[in-house]
Amino acid sequence: MYRHFTSLMLVATLLATVLLSNTVASAQEVATQLSGITVTGHGEASAPADSATLQLVVGTEAYGPPQAPQPGATPGAREREEVAPVVESLVDLGVPEDEIEIVVGPYLSDIGTLGGPAVALLQFDLSDPDSRRIKDVIDAAIVGAAESRLIVGQVGVTFHIEDCAALERDAREAAIADAREQAGVQAELLDVTLGDLLASRDVPSGSEAVFGIYGPIPSETACSPLESSDVALLTFGSPPFNPNAEAEVTVYADIELTFDMAGGGEATPAP
Repeated sequence: MYRHFTSLMLVATLLATVLLSNTVASAQEVATQLSGITVTGHGEASAPADSATLQLVVGTEAYGPPQAPQPGATPGAREREEVAPVVESLVDLGVPEDEIEIVVGPYLSDIGTLGGPAVALLQFDLSDPDSRRIKDVIDAAIVGAAESRLIVGQVGVTFHIEDCAALERDAREAAIADAREQAGVQAELLDVTLGDLLASRDVPSGSEAVFGIYGPIPSETACSPLESSDVALLTFGSPPFNPNAEAEVTVYADIELTFDMAGGGEATPAP
């Protein structure tokens, strides 16, 4: 019995020794991985938009009973007739009529306006956009909708630029410069010497995300847009128009850098 107990104790001791050795080795490995100075730099780059895609949701002033189409009527014909004054107003401001896409019927799902349900969604592009021109287009659409006792309940705008890669490169360059500056300040405060660059990593940037009461709102630009598949009560993938913002495409980047470090000099003795 005693020999059996002694054998069990020896086995337990050996297992504990192995586990302790693994724990110490893991701790040393983690310490090695975390050695140095690690900082995250932020950068952004902007340029005037080459074009903009507008989405206007036109709807009724208040909710009411659904109107079924007359027997034999073309689906969506009534809705297209109701928004015809809106289309006419846009054409008067230089928007080509054949480039205005009108979405009606079940494709609108349960999207609504600030008043009642949506009648139609109008989508079109503007070349060389600026905030003043976009505002004029929206105002004209509002006046046109009023002729059919409708309202423009939602306005979405997505800005585009031909060369996203150049902006993304500029944003990364700014992020790396910011990270180097932060690392230098941190080394100075820690009284150590900043060594060689050991690692670099892209960090997913959330700077372009705006959070509303129904969740995240997608980016206003087409360069690296925020995924909006789970966003509720918005236009079809376009963020709300900000009349106070410039018609620009802005790209953000966050870069994590890790530098080696060495001990600093002797502290200056107090007088």
